[in-house]
Amino acid sequence: PLELELELARLEHAHERLARRRQATQAEVNSLQLRAISEGLWLYAVRSAGLRISSGGGRRELALAEALAAHLPPHLQERELLPVRLHAARVFIEEGRFELARETLAPCRALVDESLRDTPEDFELVLVESLLQWRQGVYDAAASSLRARLADVQRALGEDSFLAVNFLVNLTAIEQERGRPDEAIELMQETARRVERVDGPDALRLGPIFNNLGLALMSVGRLEEAERAVRRAGVIWTALHGADHPQLAFVYTNLGDVYAAMGRDEEAAAELARALEIRRAGLGEQHPYTAYTHLSRARLFLKTGDPEAASAEATAALETRAALYDESSWLPAEARVELGRALLARGELDAARAEAALARAAIERSTGAPAELGAALTRLEAALR
Repeated sequence: PLELELELARLEHAHERLARRRQATQAEVNSLQLRAISEGLWLYAVRSAGLRISSGGGRRELALAEALAAHLPPHLQERELLPVRLHAARVFIEEGRFELARETLAPCRALVDESLRDTPEDFELVLVESLLQWRQGVYDAAASSLRARLADVQRALGEDSFLAVNFLVNLTAIEQERGRPDEAIELMQETARRVERVDGPDALRLGPIFNNLGLALMSVGRLEEAERAVRRAGVIWTALHGADHPQLAFVYTNLGDVYAAMGRDEEAAAELARALEIRRAGLGEQHPYTAYTHLSRARLFLKTGDPEAASAEATAALETRAALYDESSWLPAEARVELGRALLARGELDAARAEAALARAAIERSTGAPAELGAALTRLEAALR
């Protein structure tokens, strides 16, 4: 068991630090799990199942972990499954399988409320629960969840702890998407300074901070600063993942948006094409992040005078978002606004009005729609009168 404990720790480190070696690491995890099962060491078998999920697995691996956990003493079963379920829920959220994520998190919340309040497991669960709300576009609830427990995690684990910083990273990104960029910029810059003091200027957890900072700076017109921030995120993530990892598609999409705002349209087109290629290859067409890149391309094509291409990109984004999100989300409405703009540019006024009407109804039903989306829809409606 001690040998397996050391091997498991080594593989956890390899997974975190050498993500670009995913195939090799996955093979090692498989070997460890088979050995643990063959020797009846069920604790290590369950923990290695968690690594399989965090290496890109999903529902099948979660079911295997639950079956393996049945061999553990009853008092250990749910506790050992908690990190496995959290890993799985993150995977499901990133895949847009929100109902499955919600089902996976339900037993986690019951266990934490019973016996694990104010522990790292509790705070990790809050992060995942708020991530689910965030990805569904329910920004107010996501931000409230994080703010309600921020002081708790800072007091229990320290302001510079990994989980406390993650609370701030996610909160700043949500504030940016809620249309509060000034507050987000100040919070992100302070978080970056704190991480740099503790971990140094190349710290891995600076990647999402600088990426989100770039978005916030772009939204207030500080484009040169935005470009520098996004590029710094790209350097950090490239060192970890390599240049063609799906994580880098965030950088390429955001650089494309920055360049479009600067009027550097050819560079914007190149970055967005690269982002779309990577997301299609790594995530598939029907993925929320792929839809995000489609919308950026739709805006660029409309800006450069190609409403046909803009319409195709907006339609692709709408098809994905309409399939993934329910009526409580405003995200399909965002795609409808871009499609309506493209249809207007093509002279298809009735179709554009129909999309605008559907977008208006969706925004009125939804919670947390950003003010800028409402303003964009109002401009479209005025142009269609």
